[in-house]
Amino acid sequence: MQRYFGKSVNRNVAVLGITSAISTASIALWQGYLSLDMQSRLSSILVIGGSFSVYGLVTAVSYLVAGPLGDTYGRKSIIVLSTYLLGLSPLLLLFPNNTLLIAAPLLLYWAQTALQPNFKAMVMDAVDPAFRGRAFGLFSSMSASVMAIALLASGFALSLTNPSSKGAFSLNALSPFFAISGALILLVACARTVFLKETLGQVTESRERFRASVVKNLEPVRKKALRVPTAAYMLHDSALSLVLFLVPIYAVQETSMTAWMVGAMLALPLVLLVVFQVPFGRFADLRGNAWVISLSFFWEAVFATAFILYKNPVYAALMYVAWMGLGQMDIPAQVALLADLSSIEERATIMGGFGGLTTLVAIPAPLVGGFLYSLYEPSPFFLCSLLLGVSTAMMIYYRLIAD
Repeated sequence: MQRYFGKSVNRNVAVLGITSAISTASIALWQGYLSLDMQSRLSSILVIGGSFSVYGLVTAVSYLVAGPLGDTYGRKSIIVLSTYLLGLSPLLLLFPNNTLLIAAPLLLYWAQTALQPNFKAMVMDAVDPAFRGRAFGLFSSMSASVMAIALLASGFALSLTNPSSKGAFSLNALSPFFAISGALILLVACARTVFLKETLGQVTESRERFRASVVKNLEPVRKKALRVPTAAYMLHDSALSLVLFLVPIYAVQETSMTAWMVGAMLALPLVLLVVFQVPFGRFADLRGNAWVISLSFFWEAVFATAFILYKNPVYAALMYVAWMGLGQMDIPAQVALLADLSSIEERATIMGGFGGLTTLVAIPAPLVGGFLYSLYEPSPFFLCSLLLGVSTAMMIYYRLIAD
């Protein structure tokens, strides 16, 4: 453990690992079914796609703001505040009101996104560069393990209490998960308030520093070494945003997938995440971050198309598991690449700026995906594969010129 993290942050890693496992599992009880819940209440795929485009905008703004806030006022402050907001979001979904149905995920995506750059920065602050890939892989696997269990448990619970797929994703069926999720995450927020220790050192609360940090959000496109990876991830994130919210809808509508199988389909990639994140991180440390990212993008392109080639629930589930499982190969490599190219004082900002910029261009993608799906179901998946193929080529080019 010492070789991964160092003495100064072992307590933080333990606190973040345990509490992240609880909060992530709590959200996993229902987030995978969010588009199905919305469909049961709103029915229009275009409205759902438009809503997810708005959530993309919220995600982008949160990325761009949260990193500078963390670098200015401290990682702990932003992590704690975001956790309290995260706990409120599922509680709002308990109300049978369509306005709250669309508004509650705004809080969810804002809080989830604000946590990411500050989580990553806090873990990376004291990790030796030679071990960053595997260190973050180990941290990711801690949360993913219980998230997979939560998805499997919720899927089986919904199937047992609601034999029909339509009834399984109604407000009445999902309400217990919303209540449990909100209560657990608010407890997590209290634990983080008490036990987390700031790693940034002397925190200077300054508006000037915050403004300077906001400007640094553009560093991923200003720094020559990050321009091509940033552009590649812009295409990559746009491609996935086209189709990810459609996957559960397609699975239920087109393949008649049951609730327990939807839960299993969403959970199994997380099992692969637990098993392979540390090896993927080690592979990135030894062979190069860019090569691992390129390989991950390539397999995503292949399986995004394979997913819709045969309308069978077992086949679709297996293709999705391969798609998402291999598609997570790049996670530790991406974090390590950003950490290597940033200093401790700007790390959260660089990571937040990277996430914000890559998410920003993906904002229209869910609306486009919903429109294409309403015309011809496979079309957004074909477009997704094309964009992923281009992003793969860009990462290969980046690695070649980096040599």
